[in-house]
Amino acid sequence: MKTYLARRLLQSLLVLFGVSFVVFFILHLTGDPALVLLPPDASAEDVQRFREAMGFNDPFIVQYGRFLSGALRGDFGQSVRHGEPAFNLVVERMPATFELAGAALGVALVLAIPAGIISAVRRNTMLDYVSTIVALLGQSMPTFWLG
Repeated sequence: MKTYLARRLLQSLLVLFGVSFVVFFILHLTGDPALVLLPPDASAEDVQRFREAMGFNDPFIVQYGRFLSGALRGDFGQSVRHGEPAFNLVVERMPATFELAGAALGVALVLAIPAGIISAVRRNTMLDYVSTIVALLGQSMPTFWLG
């Protein structure tokens, strides 16, 4: 059991590392943040100074290493757009996230669990087929369709 747990923990760490790398890479594909965040009439010196101050001139792997070491310490850096710690922005929006998660859990408790029980008790009936189709449709459609 210990080897199983150790293997799963190692796999989880590798997945987290891989996901963080892919997300960081995708965010890097969006272009130069200095050109997006600074006014269009900013001088080349201002753009260069901004890149230096924010560390955008460093190689990709150095930027990723800085991001990863900060994330492991709980320091998610400064929001370039808002100018405050990114962690504070996440914490500030946490109540809305919990509210949405609670609403989703409420829907699951009220609709999905009884539908699953009815499908299990009344196998191969029209009610079973309808609830299975509705469940598959609910899982298949994009979340923004449901709100």
